[in-house]
Amino acid sequence: METGYFTLDTSNGSATANSNGTASTVSLGLVLHNVYELAMFQAERNECGSDFKVTLRNFAKPKSTCTAVCGDGVVSANEACDLCKSASGASLNTGAYGGCKSDCTLGPFCGDGTVDTAAGEQCDDGSNTTVYGSRASGCAPGCVIAPSCGDSKLDVNYGETCDLGSANSSTAYGENQCTDQCQTAPFCGDGYLNSQSEQCDDGQNNGGPTSPCVATCQIKCGNGELDPGEQCDLGATHNNGAYGGCRSNCTRAPYCGDGFKDTANAEQCDNGRNDGSYGTCNPNCTLAGYCGDGIKNGSEACDLGAANSTSAYGLDQCTNLCMTAPYCGDGITNGTEQCDGQSTCTDTCKLAGGVG
Repeated sequence: METGYFTLDTSNGSATANSNGTASTVSLGLVLHNVYELAMFQAERNECGSDFKVTLRNFAKPKSTCTAVCGDGVVSANEACDLCKSASGASLNTGAYGGCKSDCTLGPFCGDGTVDTAAGEQCDDGSNTTVYGSRASGCAPGCVIAPSCGDSKLDVNYGETCDLGSANSSTAYGENQCTDQCQTAPFCGDGYLNSQSEQCDDGQNNGGPTSPCVATCQIKCGNGELDPGEQCDLGATHNNGAYGGCRSNCTRAPYCGDGFKDTANAEQCDNGRNDGSYGTCNPNCTLAGYCGDGIKNGSEACDLGAANSTSAYGLDQCTNLCMTAPYCGDGITNGTEQCDGQSTCTDTCKLAGGVG
């Protein structure tokens, strides 16, 4: 249990405080015969087992009444405010904005729920806690309109990537356009397939040789134009892979000159050059002159076609190299000849006198 008492000394306005036998003197500056308010505060920490008792002695019994004095510079009782007087003694409770009225009620201020345009307020909803949003959603601290999407100011701190004010649109599309959510509008070249007008979008690669898209975000192959990276393009309908034409992926279909012999399309040969030189291929992929075609060409001495033979012998015969076949009388002993051109040789290339 705690006990204590407080004794006032009328001679000097001090007091002696005693708590559980320990005394201390406190100077209060009280003046005899003045009226003072006595305020007592109790902290109740054990609601089930504590009590509080106060005994007052030698105090005037009538209850004193404290009355606020508006203009004394002290906020008391039911006063909302009370400003000290100026150095000249004039009252500062003039009702100015942000100050105090002559009846010690608050003057107009940001937060009173009334828009005071003369004081520069743009709005006032009482709480003024909206930091971002439309004007309809509230007012910002300082009684100014909160930043919002559509105010033509870029507010990156609130996630805006653009703001064109009244030009913002829910259907915005194209470079340098802005949606009604203050986000950059989709456009051809952003790498995303947007709107019904885009067929494809390969970002910054649009129109490049490796991209399937032209610069306008349309599919390249099949538009009938030879774009970078395409070997051919006859249009979607005609890119059917027919011989000499174009495939659906805009690469060339088999053709004369591609270096591959396409017998299905009656090519006799195809070495890619097809310059008609002897033993190769003509520009139309037919065989150029060669040994065995039955026509004497180039350096050929003869050409009997299929009659050319590796064992050819005799006049008007031809070897498989298109060279004149050996024969009796050519001055060279060939094959079964015993002689050829000598004085002792018969016209059948046998030795005269039946020798041998």
